[in-house]
Amino acid sequence: MTRRLSRILIYTLAGLLVLLAILTSALRLMVAHVGEYRQQVEGVVSDYLGQPVRIAGLDARLLGLSPALVLEDLLLLNPDNGQPMAAFSHLAITLDLPASLWRRTPVLSVVLSGASLSIQRQEDGRLSIQGLPGSPAMTNSDDTTLSRWLLGIPHLIIRDSQLYWQDHPDAESWRIEVRQLLLENQPGRHRFKGQLELPDTLGQELHLALHLDGDPFDSSSWDAHFHLRLQRLQVAARAGHYQYHGWQLEQGEVDLELWGEWREQALTWLEGHSSVDDLHLSSGEYPPQHISRLAAQWHYRQTAQGWQLQLARQPEPHGQPLGLPTRLALHQQGKTFTAQADRLLLEPLLGLADLLPWLDEQQRQQLTELAPSGAIHDLYLSVHDKHL
Repeated sequence: MTRRLSRILIYTLAGLLVLLAILTSALRLMVAHVGEYRQQVEGVVSDYLGQPVRIAGLDARLLGLSPALVLEDLLLLNPDNGQPMAAFSHLAITLDLPASLWRRTPVLSVVLSGASLSIQRQEDGRLSIQGLPGSPAMTNSDDTTLSRWLLGIPHLIIRDSQLYWQDHPDAESWRIEVRQLLLENQPGRHRFKGQLELPDTLGQELHLALHLDGDPFDSSSWDAHFHLRLQRLQVAARAGHYQYHGWQLEQGEVDLELWGEWREQALTWLEGHSSVDDLHLSSGEYPPQHISRLAAQWHYRQTAQGWQLQLARQPEPHGQPLGLPTRLALHQQGKTFTAQADRLLLEPLLGLADLLPWLDEQQRQQLTELAPSGAIHDLYLSVHDKHL
């Protein structure tokens, strides 16, 4: 019985391979004379993609086990004026044969490679996107043709491409290598999963997964779940953006992994773990601070009238007491703020008194003059309307 099943499987696989070879050969025969009727081919491809295109050449090949029609040096045209709005070195339309046989209907995917996309975040939070290197980002809020096309393809894969990210119009542009980005789109539902390689000055790798329900162009409708893993983020690359009460991050590397949910225009929960190595903080008023390593797990929840945050920190290396608790719980409820900690050293925190928002300048000065020492165990702190 086992030998018979093995023989059936071998014959089935052999049949699939033969079928793949026949399909690929048929495609090659079809594209051999594409120059004679290029306009007709461009018309068929434009109808399938839902966007006018211009192509330089065609090929047929196997991508894994999927026969593919490959469009070479493709230009995606704006339907309103016929001008190019994106360029791709290759666009492949692939047939997932096993899935097609299983579902008894053709399952097609679009695979883009050699793309160069620029994304710019505007002052009001809008994202502008363009697909031609060197052209200005589209800032017209009504001009979402390219992004709507990308989010309208049911199954889209972007490989071996470049993404240029600009956090605001005057910021430096970061070049990010897209190893693979998968988009699955249905009306009102979008799934993203990708692996990105960051520039050396910014970090190492970014792994991202996002499930978004709602209109991607209307943030008020978003219901999203996401997972993010970031390796070796360089704090110095964005040091000017991390400032708090005169303190600034100057140097450090961050590893981060988090899971979260966004709903009704707010972050409803977030949890994960992170570590910071070789962290340097500077201030014009206090001595600089250096932390060799700081690692923690954290859990954030939005509540009906506020939020709560729980931190579990790994002990610091021997000989470098930070004065920070290993377990900390923060809770904001209306105008009342509470904090609970297992242990707090006082001496290392004197230089950080300026970070406590409920202390005024006189109280900070008094705290510095008193110079308390020792440790507080099982700390409970309550602040109501900025009063202890």
